[in-house]
Amino acid sequence: MKNKLEKIFIVNGVIWPPLLPVVTVIFSVIFCSALFFIPAAIISIIFYGYFAFEIHNIDVEKENGGKRPTWGKLGDNKWFIYNQYWLNALGAFVGWIALYILLFYVIRIGHYPLSVAILIWVKNLGIDDLVLIVLSFLGLTGYIPYYALLGKD
Repeated sequence: MKNKLEKIFIVNGVIWPPLLPVVTVIFSVIFCSALFFIPAAIISIIFYGYFAFEIHNIDVEKENGGKRPTWGKLGDNKWFIYNQYWLNALGAFVGWIALYILLFYVIRIGHYPLSVAILIWVKNLGIDDLVLIVLSFLGLTGYIPYYALLGKD
């Protein structure tokens, strides 16, 4: 399964799912539409969920007692291994929701021309906008789970 996913997500040596947020924002701004968000978000959430350990350079075999976790025999794996998968996917979901709210409800790119929308947004910039920016950045880069567990050791 992993080799199939690597063939899908790595094209000519480029891992393309991390580029989805950038491309989605560009297309959404150009076409003033949220149409590109749902498919891009779904692909990104699957990517960040499935490759949770690779993103953070965690040796999953070392964490699981020397063996690669398998989905066929769930009882053979340590329980916290599965938490990393869904926690990373949830972090990506939060990032996409924050980006959607930021672009379409705060900046309102579909209601005004882009330059006017950005000028209005910058004029009224507040702490809630900065929170959305940080949440979307951390979620879209896969680091919400990392910062959530920062003080665990």
